[in-house]
Order: sequence, then structure tokens, then C-alpha cells
Amino acid sequence: MDVVTVLFWLLAACALFSRLEFAYYLAFVSWSFGTLAVLPAFVGANITPPWVCTAIVVAKVFQRRSGAEIMSIALEPKLFLALTLCTIYGVASALILPNLFVGKIEVILMRLNFDAQGVTFLAFSAANITQSGYFILTTLFTIAIYFTASTLDGRRLLFSAFRWGAITVVVTGLADLLTSSTGLAFLLSPFRNATYAIMVDDSMLGAKRVIGLASEASAYAGLTLSFLGLLVFLPSRPSAIFGAPWFGITLAVSLAAMTYVSTSSGGLVALGVVGILVTANFARGAVLGRQTAVVGLFCILVSITVAVGTILLSPEVSGSVARLVDGMVLQKTHSQSYIERSQWNTVAYNAFLQSYGLGVGLGSARASSWVFAVLSNLGAPGAILLSVFMVQVMFAKAAEQSQRELLLALKLGLIPGMLVPTLSGTSVGYGLGNAFIIGLALALITPLQSLSPRGPHPSRGKTPSSPLLGASLERRLSGPSRPISNSPRQP
Repeated sequence: MDVVTVLFWLLAACALFSRLEFAYYLAFVSWSFGTLAVLPAFVGANITPPWVCTAIVVAKVFQRRSGAEIMSIALEPKLFLALTLCTIYGVASALILPNLFVGKIEVILMRLNFDAQGVTFLAFSAANITQSGYFILTTLFTIAIYFTASTLDGRRLLFSAFRWGAITVVVTGLADLLTSSTGLAFLLSPFRNATYAIMVDDSMLGAKRVIGLASEASAYAGLTLSFLGLLVFLPSRPSAIFGAPWFGITLAVSLAAMTYVSTSSGGLVALGVVGILVTANFARGAVLGRQTAVVGLFCILVSITVAVGTILLSPEVSGSVARLVDGMVLQKTHSQSYIERSQWNTVAYNAFLQSYGLGVGLGSARASSWVFAVLSNLGAPGAILLSVFMVQVMFAKAAEQSQRELLLALKLGLIPGMLVPTLSGTSVGYGLGNAFIIGLALALITPLQSLSPRGPHPSRGKTPSSPLLGASLERRLSGPSRPISNSPRQP
């Protein structure tokens, strides 16, 4: 093992045996290190920090809960029943369907290490095991977030870890940008030892695409937008998360800049959607008479005016914008990348049809869109269950009046977070960043306390609520914030 790997395992050991806070901090930070393999390739998979740290968080959170409580939450119709059933179907499909349709359906395998076209006949492979493991971990992490977000201290912890995760995304992007421009890219090699393809030298219009420590531009853009999408919609009192309003603004601008320099088509589309949603949200606030919304809307309009004026009055800027639009929009359909990824979606959709709508099994087929990946791997049953789960999250209301603004921010933040994988995702997983948002949202929609026969209904509690983080029914807000213990809960 090299020094970087040894250092990671030391940190992982500390997270495993220390308080939950450190485990969450390490987990959110680890999302930026997607190309660091910390174990030798196992059944064809690279074991990376995000999945190791996710497993640690899940273990530590579930340690404090009884098995009966975990099962009741996983099977609660208002919460995770649809997702749990989808996970069960996905794992069963991974074990059964590749053997049922072996040699009968053409697919693009998850690992592109064979013929040039990438099309091969369906067969059971190691990817069925590893992708099932990833999907199970994502589901369990979503439930773990729900448990943690059920208390005020837990929500504070999650937002604090969120802050450090966002900072790390920006830092790794800057490190990639600076080392590549100064000829020092070799300094990041110890963090890029995974065996799959890493697009370090990929470029767009003559400029290097910034990928941080992710495998490619779209993966890095998806990471930046997982943080940016939520950050820009957070309601009042940003000091509760960032310590100062200017810090949150600086972090949001930095994440937007990193998304832009990644030059990911999906990332840029999602960035535009973020801009539209932010403007609409400020306009809504202005109509309601909120002074901060009026100021925000004014700043956006001024920024748009300055940007348009600069483009129109500066030939160099207008030329650069024209080349960017031509290269990423007008000429996109003629690029080799577009043709290849379109083929992935076509083959994936045909696999869905040829499997009679059952899918070819979780981990069996690669696509270039999360939608086609779900259809081809999980078929109609999995697609329906996932759709029900997502609709449940997006259209449910907060249990308390004080939670509505935060829940709205989570829903708006989920849109760009899901848009990138929808446009360029290769697998069924909906991402750890989106799992964080979904778990937190469900804690506001159906609080854990409302499901307990001994606990008061949230709407009847007498505890004052925080405009940003909501009410806590497990402890008094007037008391000092205590670290979250790892000891089992007392009955």
C-alpha cells in the first residue's frame, strides 16, 4: 500500500471507533476521491473511499437502532417501502435475469474492456454483484440519513459535514486545474490509481476539462451540483451552517465556477436549470414581500445585464461563447462521444424491450442516461417503484409549518442533482449526494417521532422550532448542543 492508501485506512479506523460526527465528515469529504482505489480490485470492482465511508456511517447509525426499528422504517409506506421493494427486486434481478436471458440479449457491459463496439451478449458477471452492493449501500445510507436528521443535533451535524464536503469538491477541482496547467499533474497520480478509465487529459475546445479527482467531467459536474443545488436554495439563517453569509455565497460561486470549467454538457444544462430555479425562487420571495429575495432578484438581473452586455460588446468574449455553443450544442450530435453514448442508450432500451419489460438484471447493462439504465437493468417493476418513491419525495408536504422552506430547498436542490445522472448517468444508482437530500427531506415529511407510539405528534410538540433546521422533539433547544453518541438508545 502507498502512503495515501495507508492514510485513508487510518482515518477510516478513526471514523469506525470514534464518534459519529467524524464518520460523517469523512464520508462527505470522501465523495471527492472517486478514483482512489484503497483495496486491490475485488471481483472486477475498485473499492473507493466513498463506499467504504458510507458503509462505516451506515454501520454506526444502525448500531444505535434495533433491528425491528430499522425494518419498520424500511417497510413504512410513507417512507422507504417503494425504495426497499425496488432494492429487493434489483438484487433478485441481478441473480436471476442474467442467467434467464443468457446469450439472448445484447448489452453494453459496465466494464468497457472488450471489443471496440462494446456490444456483447448478456451473461452473469462480477458487475451484477458489485452494482447490487452499491445500490444496497445507497438505500441504507438514505435510511441512515433519515435517522440522523430526525433530531436537531443530527441536522446540524449533516449540514456541517455538507459544508466540508462542498469545500473538498472545490479544492480538488482547483488542484486538478492548477497541477495540469503547471505541468505538475503527476502529484495527483497517487489519488488516481483506480483501474477504470480516468479522463485526465480530456479537453473541450482546446481547454482541459476539470474533473477534480473524479473519473470524468460528467462525474465531477454531478458532484459539484449535488452540493450547489442545495446550497443556493437554503432558506434563512445561513450562518447556522456556514458561520457567515459571505462564506456560503463564496462557496456557491466556487461550485458554479467548477461546474462551468468541467465543460460537462449535462453539468452546464443543470447549471442553467439552477439559475432558472434560483431566479424563480427569488421572484416568489419578492412577491411574498421578502426583502432578501428582492435584493437577490435585483442582483441576478444586474448580473444578467452585465453578462449580456459583455458578450455583445466584447468580440473576444462573444467569440468564445459562440465556439462553446457550437462545440457543445450545435456540433454535439456529430461528436464521437455523442454517437457512442447514443448507442449505449439504444442498446439499453432494446434490452428492456427484449426482456419483456423485466430488465436484464441490476449491473448487467451500461447506459448513458439514468432513465435508460433503470429501464434496462430493473425493467418496468424497478422503474415504477423508483418513480413512486421519487414522486413521494417531491410532492409530499412538510409535517410542520416551520419546515416548509427547508423542504422546498431540498426539493429544488434535488432537481439539478438528478438532472446530471439523467443526462449522462451510466448506472442505476441515484448517487450519495441525492441520497443525502432525500433522506433529509423524508425526515421533514414524516418525522421519526410521528411514527413512535410513545412520542407526541410533531404538530403537538411544545418545543420552539428553528427557521432553518426545524423543531427537535427529542431534546430541548435551550440546552447546549452535545456530540452524538455511539451508545445504543435507551428504551
